[in-house]
Amino acid sequence: MLDIQRTAGRVLSYTVAVRSLDGAGTSMRGAALAPGRQTAPAACSFTLTDTGRYVPGGTHPEDATAYLGSDVYRLSASVDGRGWRAGLPHALTVARAGERTTVTVAVGAARGAARTAEVFLNATSESDPAVTVTRRCRVRR
Repeated sequence: MLDIQRTAGRVLSYTVAVRSLDGAGTSMRGAALAPGRQTAPAACSFTLTDTGRYVPGGTHPEDATAYLGSDVYRLSASVDGRGWRAGLPHALTVARAGERTTVTVAVGAARGAARTAEVFLNATSESDPAVTVTRRCRVRR
């Protein structure tokens, strides 16, 4: 599940992703991750770009073209700094081929923590686990 939406009428809907059991398929998979920047006292933002190329292929019982040009990335975050912690609000993100999305990592420092820390974000393609990128973000209290 990638997202949850609720209308004013309280209708609940979900955005979901489905990974092919046949591997990466005909599309070329790729990812680029820009170095992160501290965007608030308690956050780092990273820009993830899907550098892959969508190639139509396979068979579908209906026209699903509008839903097939994206890749899903599994995210993980860590921090190197005494007394600091990092967390992700979502374990997955999605980007269409050739487009980008912003990933935010929440960070926090305990009392007595080091003045600065390095936050690391890793993004791995769900379609092709060989496609993985990691970048860092320096944070300070």
